[in-house]
Amino acid sequence: MIVLGLNQNIIRLLLGLVLVSLLVHSFFFYLSNRPDRLKEKLVGYHERALCNFKQNGIMAEVKEPPPMKCPDTGIVTAFFAGALNAQMCSYASVLAMAQTTKLQPFVPICMHTYLSELFSGLTVPTLSAIKDCNIPLPDAVQDIAEWEGIKYSIVLRPFDCAFSEVPFVTNLTQEFTIRDRYVTEGNRKLLSFKASNSDSVYVGIYLPSDWKESGDGFTYPDETFYDKVMTNIRKQEGDKAVFVVISENPVKTTTFEGKDVFFMPARSIPFGLDLVVLSLCNISVVGFEGIGVWGALLSKKKVIAYGSYDDKFKPLKTRAF
Repeated sequence: MIVLGLNQNIIRLLLGLVLVSLLVHSFFFYLSNRPDRLKEKLVGYHERALCNFKQNGIMAEVKEPPPMKCPDTGIVTAFFAGALNAQMCSYASVLAMAQTTKLQPFVPICMHTYLSELFSGLTVPTLSAIKDCNIPLPDAVQDIAEWEGIKYSIVLRPFDCAFSEVPFVTNLTQEFTIRDRYVTEGNRKLLSFKASNSDSVYVGIYLPSDWKESGDGFTYPDETFYDKVMTNIRKQEGDKAVFVVISENPVKTTTFEGKDVFFMPARSIPFGLDLVVLSLCNISVVGFEGIGVWGALLSKKKVIAYGSYDDKFKPLKTRAF
């Protein structure tokens, strides 16, 4: 009977300890998930949140990077959102902000995976490398004016490009080195145009879906601009000129008619082919933000930029060409 009593006491004690443990666990679980504590979670939590966007495109298998030492200061990173142009802009903006603020740059692993399918030179580490570090991150910071200092992090909003800072990133062309298999595919596409020959001078023109409209503080080019540019190029290059017009929508205008004009849909299959083709052109005609800018930047050749946009593109021409 004494032994039985001892066993019952032990059982009661164990049950009591389990109950206390559950209560303590529930209490701390509540504390750790209060709204005012969400920003103090580990970087891995933030990375999952930053990657919480549906994205079209080819995604390579995600590989977990080796862990890195936790930064002693804040970091700069960005949301994963948008198509190739937006992802390139976010990546470049992270680099630019890092160089300006001296913060360490990191990108969400989903962004790195998306871009690394096309580019082989990416050097910015992923947030997964510091996923176990406790670094508070703000909801979003649009520009450097909102930044509070070296101990604080910067999270760039989705679809926001720190374009004023991007020209100061001198190694962008190395970061965005196009993989050989895509270069081969791009050259094959250019050679498929009937007017092509060994002496062809390819002219890349990108037209967004709303190319006849204006907005965002820019005056966008109309048909007169393109007609003048194409006429001048034809005079200079003669039969060697081949105009490659990449458009998001069908273009119905006499400006882009002729045996030397070839159309190609934007966001072509395979992934990134529109950018690759633009980057391989001998002359880039830039009138809009978008994939055309990146094509001109990566081509490192002649650029013809339109009016008010020319002032914004000029630093890129000075640095990259």
